[in-house]
Amino acid sequence: MTSDLAIDAREVVRVYGATTALAGADFSVRRGEIHGLLGENGAGKSTLVRILSGIEARDRGEVRILGTDLPRHTSPRDVMDAGAAFIHQDLGLVEDMSVAENIALGTTYVTTRRPISYAQVRRQAEDALRELGVENPDVDVMVGRLPLASRTLVAIARALAGRARVLVLDEPTAAMQGGEVDTLFRHLRALADAGVACVLISHRMDEIMRLCDRVTVFRNGADVGTREMGRTDRAELVSLIIGTPEAGAPVPETVAVDTGSAEPVLTLRGLSGDGVGPIDLDVRPGEVTVITGLADSGHLAVPSLVLGLEPIAEGRMTLSGRPFAPRGISDCRAAGIGYVPPDRLTDGVATGLTIMENLYLNPARPWWKPASIARARRQCAEDLKRFRVHPPEPMRPIATLSGGNQQKVLLGRALVDDPRVFICCEPTAGIDVGAKRQIHGLLRSVCRSTGMAVVLVTSDFEEAADVGDRAYVLNRGRLVAQLSKHELSTAAVTAKSFG
Repeated sequence: MTSDLAIDAREVVRVYGATTALAGADFSVRRGEIHGLLGENGAGKSTLVRILSGIEARDRGEVRILGTDLPRHTSPRDVMDAGAAFIHQDLGLVEDMSVAENIALGTTYVTTRRPISYAQVRRQAEDALRELGVENPDVDVMVGRLPLASRTLVAIARALAGRARVLVLDEPTAAMQGGEVDTLFRHLRALADAGVACVLISHRMDEIMRLCDRVTVFRNGADVGTREMGRTDRAELVSLIIGTPEAGAPVPETVAVDTGSAEPVLTLRGLSGDGVGPIDLDVRPGEVTVITGLADSGHLAVPSLVLGLEPIAEGRMTLSGRPFAPRGISDCRAAGIGYVPPDRLTDGVATGLTIMENLYLNPARPWWKPASIARARRQCAEDLKRFRVHPPEPMRPIATLSGGNQQKVLLGRALVDDPRVFICCEPTAGIDVGAKRQIHGLLRSVCRSTGMAVVLVTSDFEEAADVGDRAYVLNRGRLVAQLSKHELSTAAVTAKSFG
């Protein structure tokens, strides 16, 4: 391994059960460079970062940071001692504490004979911010009063105060505006010029090309290319991300939608919310309408607006031609809209209940009509077979099922009432390939056999292309493309998602 590299990872392997997250990946970063890390959702970037940061152990491979060989089972403290720091999207700052106190939390509170010397704590924070290039820093201001870019600088300064010479930033600009991005990038360039190695993980191709010296692309758990930024272009990088030579071909900025013959059952016109919109969208019966984008695109916020879970700033909706303004899930269920949330464990499955209790958690029957348990069990067994839940045992605790079968129960819960519109978010996230195929088959089946309108909200571009009849692609909260069935492909969705 090369000792003059800031990060030198070789043949890194990480396997989760039947899923290979990293398949012998290599990743190297030079001292004093800004290095971009690109790839689709699920390409292996996050797994690599967890291994580099000491959160997870690698199964095989070698990792060296600033010349220090890290053991296979390392720890975040070992990584920090080696000189690397990881700046995540949540930043890990305490808003009700000052800048100086937040920086001291990540390093140490300077003490004298008294418990804490706040003068030295402030001096430590000022030195770290000046190293970052911040002039006349106010270290007594509360972090909660700072704009996002300044908070990010505080998190970076905390890392520098801990003697970090390698910084890994995960989507640092996801919630930033243009001016804040410029501020952050100016300081990152100053750090690189001073010899600090910076890794920028981002889905924003324009930012990667603007700031980075080199870029590495991951696909299917492996590195598929590292390029000097001055010797590549957007088309080549998109081609590496997707894995097909035609992926770099230009995609029209505006792609017309095939309007079809059926009238929309659900329409959105100029719909806007917090950081999302305006969105114009039509959902037709008998079709799978996809809403997709990269991790920070805002596609997952659209269902919250439609369902009344988040306030609508502007725009309007119609359901079957009539104005529609629900106040929450109950209004949507009454109107014939089924919903599966994106987080199965947090918002979906009641892990302490049985399969039957989860499947019929929100029964459509009037509350005053008593249920027949025997009849409910028989009906549940039939429904479980219909939704391909294995094993189809109504009284079995749902916690004993695999993730894929738990997800099928959630889909079944929304489908047992035969809704007119079925909105499902990330329905195959974190499940095995077999269950994924069955869920895709179920979505197609309910569309074709019943005429139900399915809205599939997904970050999986291959899923969008395989299942969708039409797709709406978002980037930074705005609708950037509408793709009809004959135009819909993984390459097209990826190219539009990356701007």
